[in-house]
Amino acid sequence: MSFRTSYLIGGLICCLSFSWAAPTTDLTGTLQTAREFLATHNTDNATANTLATELLRGVETYPHSSLVPEALSAAARLQKVAGNTVLAAATAKRLLLDYPESEFTPQTYELAWTCLTDNGKNPLLGADLTLTLAQKLGRTIGALTYYQKAFEIYRDAGHWNEALATGKQYLQNTTTPEQNAPMMLTLADVSLKNGDTGYAEENLRTFLLRYPTLPQVVTARTLLGAISAAQGNEADAKENYSLAWTTFQKNRQKPEYSQHDVMESAAEALWQIQTRNRREFEETTAFGAPFKEKQVRRQVEELTKGYEQVMLTDAEFAARSLNATGDVCSRFADLLLQDGYRTCNSKGFATDQSPYTDAMPEYTRAISAYSRAAEQARGHSESRENGRAERYATNRTFELTSGQGDVLFAWALDLQRTTVTNDLSSKTSADRVALLTDCVTPVLNQALTYKQQSLEFADRVGLKNEAEESRATLDIAMRPILDEMKILCRSDWNALKSSATGLAAAYTRSNKPETAKTLTESVINQYALAKEDAEHGLAAATELYTALQKCRPTTETRQYWNEAMLSFYGDYASLCETMQTYLEVCVTSLARSNDDEARDLRTKFSKLQTSCSSEEYSTLVRCYDLSTQFSITSPLGDRMLARLAALDPKQYGTLNELNSASRKKP
Repeated sequence: MSFRTSYLIGGLICCLSFSWAAPTTDLTGTLQTAREFLATHNTDNATANTLATELLRGVETYPHSSLVPEALSAAARLQKVAGNTVLAAATAKRLLLDYPESEFTPQTYELAWTCLTDNGKNPLLGADLTLTLAQKLGRTIGALTYYQKAFEIYRDAGHWNEALATGKQYLQNTTTPEQNAPMMLTLADVSLKNGDTGYAEENLRTFLLRYPTLPQVVTARTLLGAISAAQGNEADAKENYSLAWTTFQKNRQKPEYSQHDVMESAAEALWQIQTRNRREFEETTAFGAPFKEKQVRRQVEELTKGYEQVMLTDAEFAARSLNATGDVCSRFADLLLQDGYRTCNSKGFATDQSPYTDAMPEYTRAISAYSRAAEQARGHSESRENGRAERYATNRTFELTSGQGDVLFAWALDLQRTTVTNDLSSKTSADRVALLTDCVTPVLNQALTYKQQSLEFADRVGLKNEAEESRATLDIAMRPILDEMKILCRSDWNALKSSATGLAAAYTRSNKPETAKTLTESVINQYALAKEDAEHGLAAATELYTALQKCRPTTETRQYWNEAMLSFYGDYASLCETMQTYLEVCVTSLARSNDDEARDLRTKFSKLQTSCSSEEYSTLVRCYDLSTQFSITSPLGDRMLARLAALDPKQYGTLNELNSASRKKP
């Protein structure tokens, strides 16, 4: 070759080299400018858009340059800065699909994901890109990350077919048990959700054969138990759940068995075992079945211990386990209550025994479990399951606490009804009043305590409707008992009034009637009985009234009890006032006689008169205190307060300026 020819070829090569290198140099400069712009986090839209356009122009001109991947990545970021998220996503996808193994792939994928899914709000919109990138990467470790993410997107969205297909592709690209085993189990779970029990079972049994020593065997057995249960094969289901739980129990001290998925599966297995044991318990305790307390109590203890183990294994089961414990204990309490009523009925409802003695501790135990369940559920309120558990626990806490009050109300009514027919002919009305005040009223007070607790709980947790319904019927069981108490007291008071009227009439006709001694003894005895009735009856009624007010009853209930209490107090105060008038007639009549008998009678009448005066005054004071404490206002109350002011003008002359701490009896 001649020198001239060599020179011409060399010159041509130089020209070509220069023509290639010049644009590459321009792309390098533009890229450097883009790097500096992005590094300063500049938000100038126009500059960002211009730089992105220049970079893409350089990429189109020289697509084979080694700078193209970085240029595409930078252009996508610049387009995002400029607010063109659609263009940014398209540019990012171009890099991911054309250069999947580039060092810029991870950060560009994140940018594309953000743009396509609106910052992760709609993950499904990024699923196809994620799967395509995984497929582009082929059998590489990096591909598994994107297969896994695509699988999770489809699974979480409930797109089971797409999730299964993606999961199977993941398995085709795995090479180690650490990668393979978890996906096999997850695919089995997704297959179950998709209704494909055949593939799920096959996958799980393959897993057990391939990895018999992995802790995930617990998960595999639990899922096999679910498959068997779905197929109606209870024997296999029970066997698999038992194997899952016993495997976990034997190895729970090993660190690898403390993995969340393993513990969750173990808890699920035990939960299913408990569910079947509870079903047997409910069959054993069905209505009409013979009640064997020792056997049932043993079942209850075993179930509660089992639910405690579920909760300790996985805290996510805590609310459900505690609710189940509450259900078991409340069912047992119901059985004990029924048995208690049978026992009391067989013994004639004696007042020295109650049907609820054994049941109440179990109700309390159930309420404690429900309360703990609500607390646990509130601690994990983001879970829909826990939300349901909290609502259930809250309602059951209210129902059982209120129900304890209902049990006692029912027993109080039973005592009232049954003791009426039990040899009443041999008892005086005072005996009957004593029964109501000493035996029935304490039961009512305890019932109101439970009701108060339930209503305060309902107000605290927002069970407004339930609280209103409970308050509307709060005193239904109390009214007949109060009414009978008032009737019995008034009967004795009216008898006394009638005798006192006869006594006064006799002394009006004669200063010393022949029947004076007999009539006097009769009045004295009847007065002692009436006073005893008042002492017990008014005290018991006031106690009930005060306890009722703590429950914040409805306006109608409050009005009923206000009138009932004022009339109760008023009747006794009126009797005492009338008695003083009649006794004054007797004392005045006896003043004309001065023998020993007359003096003795005058002394008795004077003492009786003083006692009646003191009783009237103290009764009016107690009524005033009650009215003041609970803001009771009515015409009857005003008349009673006016009478009190007349009796003690110094203390009560100005009714609005009273010193309730200082009381002086006349």
